[in-house]
Amino acid sequence: MFKFGNIASMMSGLQKLPEAIAEMNDQLRQETFTVEAGDRAVVAHFNGLGEMQRIEFAAADHEDSVLQQWICEATNRGHAQAKQMFAESMQRLTEELNIGGLPGMDGAMASLTGG
Repeated sequence: MFKFGNIASMMSGLQKLPEAIAEMNDQLRQETFTVEAGDRAVVAHFNGLGEMQRIEFAAADHEDSVLQQWICEATNRGHAQAKQMFAESMQRLTEELNIGGLPGMDGAMASLTGG
């Protein structure tokens, strides 16, 4: 619940928000993870912002349509995981900046993560 007594603290946190988000994005850009599809026939490597860094194929004997399906599946999994990483980072950031109780913050977070 929003408490008006914390307005000064929240305003201070909001002033730090642009710089903090830039730092968070730099950190997420450095974090990496992999996702796979088709029993490791397609392995995609992403950073925490959802940017695909590399893709590997081990499916030389599969039809193109199946390979395309697995590429889409791996890409979608990567984007979903990146959204989760972003949401977790934003949650930590709002707590650190003491702006978590700001009205509308929950709705903003949900729209950022597709939730």
